[in-house]
Amino acid sequence: MTYQDHCVTAEDVLRNAAAVRARRRKDREPTKQPAKQPAKTTTLEPAKPQNVPDTAFEALVAAAYPADYASVTLPQLRTVGIRDIQNAVCAAFNIGLCDLASNRRFPLYVRARQLAFSLCKRFTSRSYPEIGRLFGRKDHATVLYGAKKAQPIVDAAAKILPADATLTAWANEVFRLSENHPELWPAAYSIKPYQLRGRRGAAQ
Repeated sequence: MTYQDHCVTAEDVLRNAAAVRARRRKDREPTKQPAKQPAKTTTLEPAKPQNVPDTAFEALVAAAYPADYASVTLPQLRTVGIRDIQNAVCAAFNIGLCDLASNRRFPLYVRARQLAFSLCKRFTSRSYPEIGRLFGRKDHATVLYGAKKAQPIVDAAAKILPADATLTAWANEVFRLSENHPELWPAAYSIKPYQLRGRRGAAQ
């Protein structure tokens, strides 16, 4: 049944309409899709460097990819979160989390904030932009600058504290060092006695 351009009689009109309906039904019929092939699964294996014996290479792979993850110690897993560090620093400095993440330049807040930056880089694997987002959307350059400023105090605390020290002990130790050793801290951020009014260690 073909379509005619010029219709003469009513039969020609009906015949052409039937041809159009048949063509449209054919266009609406779903086409058969080819069967999907199952996805190939590949196993990623570390590439073996040249001039390395098989035994030495197997030992390196076993150390880098332990089969039993229960044998990995907590410092290797780095399970400390940024919120945990923020809470510990706030408790040590006796300030609120909103003060720590604010943009206020009060010396006590600046010191606590920059020490928290440095502790976050030491105990977490987060990047500077990720740390800044949890500190009131700070820029990554602000986090980098603050972490470097507080790095001497954190390094001094690492020499004093034991290897299994808790996060609370770290926060209390960096607070003590920042108060008792001003040579480790820039003079621009030194805290005056009157600025500790109502804070930890100040006369009420």
